[in-house]
Amino acid sequence: MISIKDKNDLTAQLTNAGDKLVVVDFYADWCGPCKMVTPKFDELSKKFPDVVMAKVDLEENEELGQEYHIESMPTFVLFKRSEIVGTYVGANMDKLKKLIEQHKKD
Repeated sequence: MISIKDKNDLTAQLTNAGDKLVVVDFYADWCGPCKMVTPKFDELSKKFPDVVMAKVDLEENEELGQEYHIESMPTFVLFKRSEIVGTYVGANMDKLKKLIEQHKKD
């Protein structure tokens, strides 16, 4: 699990991922649903070792939240080759898992 520090860090992680799917969890420590999904997101990272999983703390990275139009938390943004291929807002990890499986194949 990668913690993204700022915009440059996110850009570097997306570039380094190459053709791999990257899933970024935009969260805040005070967000109740975010706290609930954290262990489940960690489990997904183990289930999909070929997918890069990252987290962005919006309290420390407001500019990333604005850039990606994050309005609710948790929001998961899926990237492939540095382009957004999917977004999921909510705490249903089964839906996120299906989205990962769908975009991992592309």
